Formats: sequence, structure tokens, C-alpha cells
Amino acid sequence: MVGEVDTVKWSVVSTIVASWVVSPLLSGTIAFLLIRSVQKFILNAADPCAMARKYVPVYMFFTGFMIAMITLVKRLKYVGLQVNGEESILYAVVALFVRSLLVRIKHDPDDEKYSRFESVERIFAVLMIFTACAMALAHGSNDVANAVDPLAAVVAAVDSGVKYYKNLLR
Repeated sequence: MVGEVDTVKWSVVSTIVASWVVSPLLSGTIAFLLIRSVQKFILNAADPCAMARKYVPVYMFFTGFMIAMITLVKRLKYVGLQVNGEESILYAVVALFVRSLLVRIKHDPDDEKYSRFESVERIFAVLMIFTACAMALAHGSNDVANAVDPLAAVVAAVDSGVKYYKNLLR
């Protein structure tokens, strides 16, 4: 019969529910560790701008690598591009180009007459733009999924109902 409890794939439901708990905890922990490392290595330093120039490329590399890997492995398959694991890693390593963007940011002591973190903010702005672009991609993908999922559910329900009633008429 259509709509019985047995038709629910409980293993899938439990995975979804687990992600509601694990994802915020894991991302919160990672965010906390990143903030603490920025405070320790950059913001609490005697020369925050010099330390930002030293450590921000590391943050940018890992951020770019993760965003590239997620995009290459998860998202491109939906547009018909298949990328294997080795190719994904090769393309993700290209994220090193961000270092060239930091070289263009010059340290200007006049900027720091109101706050000693003005130059540091300009350095982190490059990373913020990069992550904002990735967030826009993820948000747009989620919006498409949210728009299509109800339609797919209706089509699946109608299709399974039609098959069920066709079997009854035989």
C-alpha cells in the first residue's frame, strides 16, 4: 500500500537527523579553532600586519583547497562534468594563486593611525571575497534544490500512485 511506514528508508532518515547534530557541532568547533588561531598568531602579535602576511596564505590555501574539492567532487557532476579524485586534488592545488593577490596589498602605516588592524583587515578582505563567492555558489545550489525537490516529490508520488492503481486494475 502506498504511504506505509515500511516505505520510509529509515537509514537515510537517521543519516539526515545525525547531520543536523554533527554538522553544527563540527563546524562550530572548526570555527572556534580558527578564530583562536587567528587571535594567537595574528591579532595578538606585536606586528599584526607582518604576521597576517605570513599566516593568511596558509588559511587561504586550506580554504581554497576545501572549496575547490567540494565544488569539483560534489557539484560539477550535476552539470555533466566528471572529475576523478586525482584530478580534483590537482585542480584544488591551483588555489595557491591567492598568494599573488596578497603581494599586491601594501602595508601603509598611515592607515593604522585609528586602528592597528587596518592593514590586517585589507589582507583578510581577499579571503572574505573568496569565501563569499563560494557561499553564493552553495546558496544558489541549495535554492535550486529547494525549488525542485517539492516538484520531484509530487512527480514521484503521482508515479508510484499510478503504478499502484494500475496493478490493482489488472
